[in-house]
Amino acid sequence: MRHQLSQVIRYLRVLIRVLIAPCLLIALVSVPTQGQAITMIDLAGMNPPEAAAHLNKIGLRLGTQLAAPWTTESPYPAGTIGQQSIAPGTSVEAGSTVDVTILSAANVRLIYDDNDLTMMNQTGASMDITRISFNTADGTRRFNGSRWRGSIADRECTQVWSIARTGAKAVDGCENTFWMTTNRGDEHFWMQGNGNATFSVTQDGIERGVCPTAPPNSQDQPTVCEFFVLGGDSSQVTSHVYFAYTTDRIAIINNTTDRWMPLNETTLYNFNPNIQNPGAGVNISDPALFRNPDIVADVARLAPGQCTMLTLAPLTNAEPPQPCDVIAQRELDPSVAFWTAPFELDSPQGQRTQCPAPTPGRLTLCIMPR
Repeated sequence: MRHQLSQVIRYLRVLIRVLIAPCLLIALVSVPTQGQAITMIDLAGMNPPEAAAHLNKIGLRLGTQLAAPWTTESPYPAGTIGQQSIAPGTSVEAGSTVDVTILSAANVRLIYDDNDLTMMNQTGASMDITRISFNTADGTRRFNGSRWRGSIADRECTQVWSIARTGAKAVDGCENTFWMTTNRGDEHFWMQGNGNATFSVTQDGIERGVCPTAPPNSQDQPTVCEFFVLGGDSSQVTSHVYFAYTTDRIAIINNTTDRWMPLNETTLYNFNPNIQNPGAGVNISDPALFRNPDIVADVARLAPGQCTMLTLAPLTNAEPPQPCDVIAQRELDPSVAFWTAPFELDSPQGQRTQCPAPTPGRLTLCIMPR
């Protein structure tokens, strides 16, 4: 049933108009004040999106997700939390970060020396490498996976060189290699220099591993670093973005129970005729859109049940059009509110698809592919 629903969401645009319910029960995320004591909950057996939703509700943040080997003897399913940095029942200050360990084997391997670095996909499925980035500890050297390409299949590799090259270097285990050379020193993240002894690997902003930099003259002794990323069937990411709106308010809602809804890859286009440049892009994942709220949740990546909401000014203490945990809210002048006219989103293929303007007195749902 879930598979069929996923297919419908992925390939079809569903536009549904229904009567607004006269009364909605709303679950608002109430963040405890700084310094308030929170009793830590047990996260064992939850997947990361579920854990984030539960932590945010009590005023805590989900932190680093590391990997631990999963076997048939493990007490919890693969892809779920086996350990947490703060023990259940412990009193902890509101706003604290909780690191977790995910039961799963490392599924990405880096092999590198002071000339080049190879990344090997061992996830068993296609891996979106635009979601992966590399940064040195001091932040002076950065590299995003999109510099290679959009994705790589299982057992495919990517390779980056700091010196001129006419082709990829053969690496055991790589069935196909996409390579590039960059002479930009600020992209040579895997090489020692400026006191950088390590670099971090992040996926969707979450640190997945920390690797040592390659020492000079290390071609004969390459460094190997392995880490775990979410990908393939266990990606735990929605294939859609869900909008619920009326003439005076709109909510972007994660209507799933166990998946992230990333919004940082979604560009929305505003065709409100009152703005100076109709068709201008709107970054709905930008915290500045909500005046950079001091919250434990992430407006760029909604956990299950969470939503962000925009309303027409003046409209204070507004309830969302459908039940959800409101993590950020802002009033907008009607002259710039994008949902009062038909608005568009980028599709996965780079083609835009459209959500309609709301009908007065009714609720509009628009479910769009990410």
